[in-house]
Amino acid sequence: MSYCWFSSDNWKSDVYIYDGSEGITCHVSTIYYNGYIPKLPDIKTCKPGEWSKALEKQYRALDKCIKMKHKSDLAGDTFYTKDPQEMIRYLRIIQQEGFHVPSFIFDELESI
Repeated sequence: MSYCWFSSDNWKSDVYIYDGSEGITCHVSTIYYNGYIPKLPDIKTCKPGEWSKALEKQYRALDKCIKMKHKSDLAGDTFYTKDPQEMIRYLRIIQQEGFHVPSFIFDELESI
């Protein structure tokens, strides 16, 4: 099960977090996008075809964005743990290093 993707928070997320064979796994991005990225409509409430058109528009915008490299030594890191609280502590550390960690992930991990 995935908790968070790089595309979360409108492509601002610097983490991809999921349950894997090693426990909870977090991959830290090496790059981030600098530029305008349009938000997607809520897939549950938008009209048929609206979401897929918005996704195409979003991908075109991503192509125009500048890919910036993270300067932290933690860029590209992978962290594994079976303890949700340990993952939360790790995510706080990478937040302090300037990585964007979507706020909803903390509630998700607290509920495990």
